[in-house]
Amino acid sequence: MSVERPFNLRDAVSTFSPTPILVAVSKLLETLSPLLSANSSFDEQTITTLRNLLASLALAAKYVFVALRHSNNALTSICTMLATLKSHRPATLAETLRLIAEKLLFSHANAMDSREVFSVLKTDVERLLRSVMEIHSQETTIRVTGRDTVEHRGLQDLGLSIKKYVEQAETSCASMVDLLSGTNTLIRAFLQDESFSLERPLTDVPLWSPNMFNVWRTFQAMFINFISDLRGPIITHPSWFPEIIKDEKGLIESDEQSRRPEIIQPQFKIIVSQMPGAGVNTAAPTVESVLTDGTIKSGSCEVRLLSIFHTKRGMSTVTVKMSLRQSGIWRHLLKSINLLCRITATNAEASFRVSNHAPATVNDAVADPNFLPKHCRPCFELDTSTSSLTRWHFWRPIYRWRPSSTFPSHFNISFDIEHDTRVGLEFHLAFEYRRRFLPLLTYTEQLVGKPYFVDPPPFSGDPVLSSPDPRQSTAQDGSKIELGPDPNDTTAADVHRQDGKGESA
Repeated sequence: MSVERPFNLRDAVSTFSPTPILVAVSKLLETLSPLLSANSSFDEQTITTLRNLLASLALAAKYVFVALRHSNNALTSICTMLATLKSHRPATLAETLRLIAEKLLFSHANAMDSREVFSVLKTDVERLLRSVMEIHSQETTIRVTGRDTVEHRGLQDLGLSIKKYVEQAETSCASMVDLLSGTNTLIRAFLQDESFSLERPLTDVPLWSPNMFNVWRTFQAMFINFISDLRGPIITHPSWFPEIIKDEKGLIESDEQSRRPEIIQPQFKIIVSQMPGAGVNTAAPTVESVLTDGTIKSGSCEVRLLSIFHTKRGMSTVTVKMSLRQSGIWRHLLKSINLLCRITATNAEASFRVSNHAPATVNDAVADPNFLPKHCRPCFELDTSTSSLTRWHFWRPIYRWRPSSTFPSHFNISFDIEHDTRVGLEFHLAFEYRRRFLPLLTYTEQLVGKPYFVDPPPFSGDPVLSSPDPRQSTAQDGSKIELGPDPNDTTAADVHRQDGKGESA
């Protein structure tokens, strides 16, 4: 792949081969690991050097593995997005594109680190070979005694094969870097196209055209097979990959957190949505603020504000991610999860309206690429009966224990707020558990979040249209008369309902 020529994604995908990386990792671990045994013919210093080489090889393989995980997330989102374009609103599409670009940047950074490790490893191998040759002659035969076998290897042949594997792996890794770099360049150029509006079909863009769908699917399938094959030596030699074996998901999340401040996010200049006479905020900032988090009986959870898009005059689109980690016996007793969002205006005279809640149905939730695990399909209900309080309710019927009935570990929610003044968002979580020996009785646990204030878009000018509040009436002289709280509105009370007689499981 030449950097002087224009990057062609179709050609780059068809010519890239991960085989040298797979062969190097598998063969070198298989060949060199026995040489570290107490029965090896090498001296202690050489064994230490070999151990360091294998540690570097494992580090390079780990970087490749993490890069593939990030890439697979991005490529899966791309293929899902292209297959379901008609169901995406512009704001949702913009958020999906932002996440795709971010994941590919994470992947590229890891691939760069892997290439650097392979480059250093090649130099170390050459240095080791010269050092060993000074002590042993080229015709020396290495005798390695294993548990059931005795092997004899020529030192020169062994050294040349090691060098060849590392050189080929470095070349393949460099091609992987070029492939990801070129892909990032294409996506960055699209996101910075100020003339394109997401109100238009995304397929009008050559990068997302129907002709490219098979290219993206081939790209995805190739990397899925790549990571599947790479798992082989990782599982066979677990002592060299403790982070992957112990907590693969935690490793990926930790990598994202550590690299996020270092990567340069592409400027988001495409038009998300536009109304006549309205300006558009194209910066699309990522907020990344924790709104609610804490430890519960069944594990821990977090509600994080991902982004706020000012999509058109007087409207903000809010996207929030919930993460739930479950453990222990209480996760089997968890009956329902309620995620509640209370919205209040800081100005008593101001009005606002909330609309376009997502997900609205369980099918919407499952179709979201951020909804994990994929087999999860709990019961779900969206409650918007109160204008200032929205509730996303997941529950599991009693005695339903199929794997698909588990609760999601990750999912996103979003909604639009029409407002011309600052509004406050406050997220609450309510977890309802069955009692261990009395399943018809329940125990409720709550987490109350901190307020987060959203300012109106800077181009907000027209008054916000809002449905009249049935609890308010206007007298003939124009004064406002409060009719008091609606006795039928029990949703707000549900937030604070808690059984104080909790029993331990």
